[in-house]
Amino acid sequence: MSMNFVLGRWRAGWTAATAALLLFGALGGALSVRGQTAGGASSALNNAAVITLFGKNTSFTSKVDIKAYDKAQKEITSMPIVFNMLEGKIRMEVDMNEMKSTEQPDPAMAYAKQLKMDHLIAIVRPDKKENVLIYPKAGAYAQVPMTPEEITDMEKKYQVAAIKMGTEKINGHPCVKNNVTLTGEKGDKQLFVVWNATDLKDFPLQIQILAPESSVLMIFKEVKLVKAEARLFEAPAGLTKYDGADRLVRALTMKATEKK
Repeated sequence: MSMNFVLGRWRAGWTAATAALLLFGALGGALSVRGQTAGGASSALNNAAVITLFGKNTSFTSKVDIKAYDKAQKEITSMPIVFNMLEGKIRMEVDMNEMKSTEQPDPAMAYAKQLKMDHLIAIVRPDKKENVLIYPKAGAYAQVPMTPEEITDMEKKYQVAAIKMGTEKINGHPCVKNNVTLTGEKGDKQLFVVWNATDLKDFPLQIQILAPESSVLMIFKEVKLVKAEARLFEAPAGLTKYDGADRLVRALTMKATEKK
């Protein structure tokens, strides 16, 4: 398997679980590890849009099950992640081996394991306008400046319109189920169904992202409305640093090649 192939997959396939996680709003893209996006759902997501749904809950720790469904509402992919937020900073941890999919296995996934890239910690730092990709198994990380498009997305403001649909219990928490429309400054609209827990300061225990051809459901568990340790949102000590994702994946590919 050539380095060019790996780099190509980095940008367009299984690395969606890396690059797309960085965009938070593209959490649905995390489900495209096999090169299969969740239809229009991943493109419907947006950093500031999804963050807006958390309201005043800007610091918390949680686990999240992310599930992608096709047009017929058949589950096609699921993946658990650990998700923490600290006053706008975001930390996500994912083990790609825990992903389940109805699609055929992608050979690039096996190669990701060979490169020790199957365990990822992604940190989003809007305050520094950078993202950090950490691969604990590989002992490496990359600092990646946000693109102008990412910065623009993070800074978008939305008007929120919610229509109550009813009440439900989610994992024992009483919730108000709302149809939510977020309207951007240019009139663009994004549609969600949100279950806000009344005993957790209206925290969105479930978020369903709606799109014509598919949907993504985020189910939050073990939510604690506390501040995570600040060190978790910093680049770790003792790991090899790379300036940019391409340099990191090239270096890990070279190491894997040298061992053969």
